[in-house]
Amino acid sequence: MDGGHSWDLVFPSPSDMTAFRAIAFSPSDPLIVYAGIGGHFNVGVWDSATAGEGVYVSRDGGKRWSPANRGLAEDANVSDLVVNPSDARILFAATTNHGLLRSTDGAVSWTQVSGGLPAASPILSLAVSPGDPSVLLAGMERGAVYRSGDGGNSWRRTASGLSPEASVTDIVFDPNQSGRVVYLSDVFSGVFRSLDGGLTCPS
Repeated sequence: MDGGHSWDLVFPSPSDMTAFRAIAFSPSDPLIVYAGIGGHFNVGVWDSATAGEGVYVSRDGGKRWSPANRGLAEDANVSDLVVNPSDARILFAATTNHGLLRSTDGAVSWTQVSGGLPAASPILSLAVSPGDPSVLLAGMERGAVYRSGDGGNSWRRTASGLSPEASVTDIVFDPNQSGRVVYLSDVFSGVFRSLDGGLTCPS
């Protein structure tokens, strides 16, 4: 309430071996907030193979929280979340133990997304284009980047300019460039920039 000068705990970590790893407000409805829980084997050391506790949702701006997990989401190790810019009910959860999960009903139910994504590979990061929500990027652990141009239904690898073994920990669309300029971080080599919406990352 004071721009980050002071803080109050609104929801503690649910267990000793899990912790909140991702949080995302809905751009179209700021009262709706989603949070993802990952698993770790030591404080601050995330483990891709460890079960998490899925996704929680708040519908009052973060004051009260409830679990939003069914099926695979129940023990999902969530590494990132993105919400469709124009529809708060559509969101994706990147996980390290169940691939990519999608909900179209505000996290009431979840389905696993395939469509070209490697099912067994941990996903570390996600981004959705602010100008075109049909464009999404998924950053893999030792697998570079995959891109979807149809709202997450189909995916293809876009590793041009990247190491095929890149572990992409974050992806950010430049909000002033209509979704054309994208930055990503690779834990092994540094920061990369794409000038064509994530199709390539020129060296």
